[in-house]
Amino acid sequence: MSHQTTEFASGSGIRVAQGLALGHCLVGGVLDGIAQVQRQRAAEELSAVDALSAEVYRLRRLLAGAQAEARQASAEVSTLERAVDGERARADRAEANLGRLVEAVRAGHVRA
Repeated sequence: MSHQTTEFASGSGIRVAQGLALGHCLVGGVLDGIAQVQRQRAAEELSAVDALSAEVYRLRRLLAGAQAEARQASAEVSTLERAVDGERARADRAEANLGRLVEAVRAGHVRA
């Protein structure tokens, strides 16, 4: 082999090796970039899941409070219904007594 051929082959081999090294670095950088994007997406999804989980927990607490208030209101309604029924019975008795009193006055048994 001549000196020029050896020099050309050596120079070409070095350039090919440099090209391969650059290609390897480029592919490695692209893969690292993809991995970084995937990690970032996973972190964002985890953050979104955490936020959603906190919101679900907050809503469950609100629901539990609302259910407790509804039970208390229902108990109060029952108490008030009983009180109204008692007052209605009392009013019915008073009206019946008034009717008997009016009849007694008309019959002359009682003077007004």
